[in-house]
Amino acid sequence: MEFQESPYSEIIEPIRESLSRISPEVEQDELFFRRCLNESWFMDTLCWLLDSRGSHGLGVSFAEGFLAAIARERSDVSKNYARRSSLLKWGKKGKGIATSGFRLGNASAVREFYIPFGKLRSVGRGKFCDLVLFDFDSSDSLLVVVEGKLFSSNRPDQLQDYRTLTEERFKRWVKTRDYVYLSLYGVQPQVPDREKSMVKRNWIALSWTGHIYDLLTELQAGTKNVEAKRFSELILWLRRIKEIGVERDSEKLFNKLLSAASECFFEELNRLCAKGQWKSRKRCPHILTHSSVPTRSLHFELQPNLSLYIQSRQHGRPLSEKIVVRPGGNVSQLYNLLDIVARDTYYRHFDRPELYLNNRRRLRRADRSVKKKHYRPLFEFAVRNRFELQVLFSCLKADWAAPGCSTPDRQGLLPIIHL
Repeated sequence: MEFQESPYSEIIEPIRESLSRISPEVEQDELFFRRCLNESWFMDTLCWLLDSRGSHGLGVSFAEGFLAAIARERSDVSKNYARRSSLLKWGKKGKGIATSGFRLGNASAVREFYIPFGKLRSVGRGKFCDLVLFDFDSSDSLLVVVEGKLFSSNRPDQLQDYRTLTEERFKRWVKTRDYVYLSLYGVQPQVPDREKSMVKRNWIALSWTGHIYDLLTELQAGTKNVEAKRFSELILWLRRIKEIGVERDSEKLFNKLLSAASECFFEELNRLCAKGQWKSRKRCPHILTHSSVPTRSLHFELQPNLSLYIQSRQHGRPLSEKIVVRPGGNVSQLYNLLDIVARDTYYRHFDRPELYLNNRRRLRRADRSVKKKHYRPLFEFAVRNRFELQVLFSCLKADWAAPGCSTPDRQGLLPIIHL
């Protein structure tokens, strides 16, 4: 992997200039972003808004609007969602239950709602659903399962498992059962081909920046609650970032960051190599192999939150759990992390690591190499604008991995290094 001059400044400047034009919809407070730009906080806030007795002062208005949004989306014939007597509907046409008949003053919204396996299951465990809105009064008989995402996607089989367990447990007792996949911009869930039709027809896709923001805006006059207002401002800020129109530059930056990180890591692997040589694949430079064990490969994947996943595989099957490298605010520490992970990789990739890992010491200065000095401004821009970039990277249609690499999921992660 030869080092070449990289025109990264041509990628950075259009993004930097576009971001500077975004009006401060929400106060640029780093601590606020650290606390709030995550799925858990978003789902906690949604649960609070769905609680008719919450301190937001909206009563049942938000919950009613949420059900209406589900019903409208499911009844949109162009979306080809499933229509059954157990699902919500909007208007008089088609199968389903209209939202006008529910009285939600006695409903509950619960986070991490546990649904166990049935009695006849000999093995397996139940599932924790992100959020469930339910009213088990006989006059209402309602249950809505919500899987919320922000900067990630669902795992294979996850949604199908949730629905199967829910139907098994509640079909006899709850008349109305609906399913919502709530993401930043309303994307469809990522599912294997074997279950694509089933999942995408049963789980309707709603968005934080569309459906939830519109509902909050509509109800804004009904509350003066500071937290509800700031949540609305944060979602508007997320909308503004998507609207600046730098998808092509964002994709270039994403690929350049992955390339730069893998090049720096590749350099460190070879510096520590005592036998043989590491090389990259021609068609996928983010997959590395060692000359002594060519059937084994080292895979790199970059996530929208700038986390780098590294995993050894053989014939497509993982040899070890993934290592997660998350940069903090100091690029020197990112380089130190890559040094530590490179050493750890030898113990995960080889059966006898002592034959391949030399005894070279850690570099006194992490960015001593020409390559690391060259890429420092690129990494500094990324960590300084990490909140905005994870939004831009989440908008990309491409998989969060190099071409030829599998789409990552969160199973089998080992956060041994996680800043």
